[in-house]
Amino acid sequence: MLGEPHPPPTDGAGTTAAWRWHHAGFAVDDLDAAIAFHRASFGFEVAFEVRGLTDLIRQVTGVPGLSVDIAQLADPNGDTVFELLCFHDVPADVDPALPVRPGMAHAAFSVEDLDAALAAVVAEGGSLLGSITTFAEGRGVYCRTGVGTVVELLEQPRPRGQGA
Repeated sequence: MLGEPHPPPTDGAGTTAAWRWHHAGFAVDDLDAAIAFHRASFGFEVAFEVRGLTDLIRQVTGVPGLSVDIAQLADPNGDTVFELLCFHDVPADVDPALPVRPGMAHAAFSVEDLDAALAAVVAEGGSLLGSITTFAEGRGVYCRTGVGTVVELLEQPRPRGQGA
């Protein structure tokens, strides 16, 4: 629970106990053009794509009326996931920290205990943006860090044989 003390993590990296970098996400103004550019320039291929995502993006960002077209691209040279997000109906008064305008970005990290990781971000001066949201791959949340960046924490079990 947010605000409750948690014991220091014993596994993973840093106070959040993140066990891997999950993806980098960039807001774009044209999803099809961005996909084509990253395919031609860097060899990325679409691994996941959905158009018109509403309820989940509204919940995780806390922005009513927002929708997004999203594509996750696979790196031909490794395990990096590159996420492209084309937001629609962004209110003029949206929190400027939210990475919903073209050119803005966020980094996402996999953690085993979302509540403990979120508490660690808050303890370091960060804050919750939107609310904890349940996605197909696990619970997730956007946070503003104490230094002004935005990170997404995704609760996912560590695969067997990987670390702790």
